[in-house]
Amino acid sequence: HKQILTLLRTVEQTHLARESRLVSPGTTREERAWVTERMAFVVRKSLKTADDVYDAMLARGYSGPVRTLVRLRTTPRDWTWLTLCAVGCAALVLVDRLLLARCARTSSWKASAWTTGRASGPWTPSV
Repeated sequence: HKQILTLLRTVEQTHLARESRLVSPGTTREERAWVTERMAFVVRKSLKTADDVYDAMLARGYSGPVRTLVRLRTTPRDWTWLTLCAVGCAALVLVDRLLLARCARTSSWKASAWTTGRASGPWTPSV
């Protein structure tokens, strides 16, 4: 939990540092290259953190698998939850696809509204 928050903070600080140093946005290729480099950096940092944590555990006497009082088992309730989550995700994707298809059919109106400046709503670009 703590390591995930640390990695998220690192990503946030790196993004803020880049945004504060940029005068103008780069090309799409440059942006993708930067994101790829940052992803690789975060993976390297997370692997180093995992190694450091493991070394610290060994230094404190860890010598094998974690022992718990109760053995965890998958129950029908777990499978039900998994199924509901999968169905929910599939429904969201289906709704998204249907909305995209609907928007594609009305794209001629959107194009004319954008060029004439008559579009309104949260998607309207500010000039």
